[in-house]
Amino acid sequence: MVDPANRRAARNHPLIRDSTRFGFILFALAVCASDGAAFAGPTLGTKRPVAAAVDPDGHALDLGALPGKTVVLFYEDRHTALVNAKLKDSLRALRKDAAHGERVAIVPVADVSSYNFWPARYFAKRAVRGKIKQYGERIYCDWTGKFRAAYGLREGVANVIVIGKNGDVLFFKEGKLTPAEVERVLALARAHS
Repeated sequence: MVDPANRRAARNHPLIRDSTRFGFILFALAVCASDGAAFAGPTLGTKRPVAAAVDPDGHALDLGALPGKTVVLFYEDRHTALVNAKLKDSLRALRKDAAHGERVAIVPVADVSSYNFWPARYFAKRAVRGKIKQYGERIYCDWTGKFRAAYGLREGVANVIVIGKNGDVLFFKEGKLTPAEVERVLALARAHS
């Protein structure tokens, strides 16, 4: 039989104590890595997820109310809003084209979940209203992070999602798009419009 005093001494030995901590850290990292799969974004070819967002005046985003339109959805926060500015400018030019303009919808959704408290919410709404006035298009707000979660998006990263007329996800990319990816999004918007 092992003496209880020796057992306690062994547990408190620095090598044993540190290896236990190291094992716990490895376990925590493994759990976090497996949870990362939840942030893979929408799967191409599947129906778009159902998610809610509202503009600063309380008007709800309803992608189902855009029948027959190809939707290019941008999900960004204030730090990533300019990451894909070139694509946004190209899409705005495409919307002015009579052949495609009425059949392409640009839907920006702002991740404002970190400002969902008083008084920050007031200032966030004011900033979004300023951007609406600047660009002339409605910007929706994700105040709770539920929109981001429904689409499987990572926080603090620019996201571009193209949704076809039938509601299928045609394209998804996080981060800055390459010139080839910008052309692909524009081609999808033209082909499906």
